[in-house]
Amino acid sequence: MKRLALATCIAVLLLNTSAKATGDFFISTDVGSSAEMIGQANIEGFTDKANNVFDNPAGLYRINQFSTSLFTTTFLNEVTYKNLSVAMRLPEGILGLGYMSTEVSGLISTTASRNENQEITEITSDGNTFGYNNTMIKASYQWSQTEHLHWGTSAVFYTTSIGNVTGKGINLDAGVILDYYPLVLSISAKNLLGGKAKYSNGGEENLPVQTTYGAQYNFNEFQVAGQLKSKGSNHNMIKSASIAYHPSTLPFLELSGGYKEYSVLDAVKSNLTFGFGLNLSTISFNYAYESSENIQFNHKHYFSVSLSL
Repeated sequence: MKRLALATCIAVLLLNTSAKATGDFFISTDVGSSAEMIGQANIEGFTDKANNVFDNPAGLYRINQFSTSLFTTTFLNEVTYKNLSVAMRLPEGILGLGYMSTEVSGLISTTASRNENQEITEITSDGNTFGYNNTMIKASYQWSQTEHLHWGTSAVFYTTSIGNVTGKGINLDAGVILDYYPLVLSISAKNLLGGKAKYSNGGEENLPVQTTYGAQYNFNEFQVAGQLKSKGSNHNMIKSASIAYHPSTLPFLELSGGYKEYSVLDAVKSNLTFGFGLNLSTISFNYAYESSENIQFNHKHYFSVSLSL
């Protein structure tokens, strides 16, 4: 039944993309780029790891020489989400690369029945199966104008496949960070070019512009952060807030918690997150937890690992 429900949702998406510009393209970064980030309420731009490639590329200025980050999780025991990012310092600036994918296989193929008004009245299985894959590749470059002002930009390549239907899109991200420690400000914009992802069946979806404004304040053993993000064609403004604790007696340990809002179609919902991190010399391990509205899969757990040199 789970696969049939997933197949039904994807079948509706497939039917929708046969029309022109009926909705927004799914941007997989909405899930989160690491367990550390999710544990801090999906607030972007303040990590010192390579996954800044997916969030605010200006944040790559914190990379010393080299960093790589790996994150994978599964939703509903069916949908596999994973990303890999690397960043390295050049003689001038920092280069970053990122790969992110969301996929599910073995979905039950369905057929839609319509009434005389072309409204879908029933979706039934036709006995076949298919897969869904959404992939994003980012190539980023970061440079610092001064010790306080940092810039970053990313070329973004989107591909998706739903059965034998494929879609592609290209766009541009940019960001800036003002670091006047203990106060740090982060501003970024994704899909600056707007435009559409185009499907092989003639359909199109919008590549929605996303703008994100964040601030972090550091004092003693605590980091407090807040964020506002405008996303999607409906321009919902969603809020996040978090606090992280780094005990001076255990400097390798990080505890975090936060409140985040997220969009579900035209509605804005919210939940709480919790995070735990171990920073052991060059290797970091992070865990995050958040609840879900799905009764059968109410508890979501995330793990990520990173290496920094």
